[in-house]
Amino acid sequence: MELIRASPSPLLDRTRGLSQETELLMKNLLMLGAIGLLLAFFAPRSSARVKYESRKSHTGDFVLSYDPSFVTVAQAAAILDDLERSDEPTDEPVVREILRKQGVQNESIRKVIIEKRPNGGKGATILLLGRPAEETSARSAINE
Repeated sequence: MELIRASPSPLLDRTRGLSQETELLMKNLLMLGAIGLLLAFFAPRSSARVKYESRKSHTGDFVLSYDPSFVTVAQAAAILDDLERSDEPTDEPVVREILRKQGVQNESIRKVIIEKRPNGGKGATILLLGRPAEETSARSAINE
């Protein structure tokens, strides 16, 4: 124990003789640098945009935009086929049932947006969102 007490901290050697304001400034700069490193490490991962994909049904009545990490291309094609064959109105419970039938985990799709055709005919644009904040990415996939 005596050895630990006898050896002064290198930080104390460097700050000895400095004013309290300078010491406080150095500590604040060190803390700011540490926070900056944490932000630089975590921020890109949390704000990474998901690349959504879109598909049209054979007739072009339905458009589906989805996150490929939750829905495969084969599942998307099968979902569109089921929507084409369905006689029920396209609403969220119908879409969720089709998703379940095609093996898509409903928990992964947090929000379903259905935009029906303005003329009232059959068909709709359907956005399957993993996170509600990704709506812009899903819409841009349709416009590509």
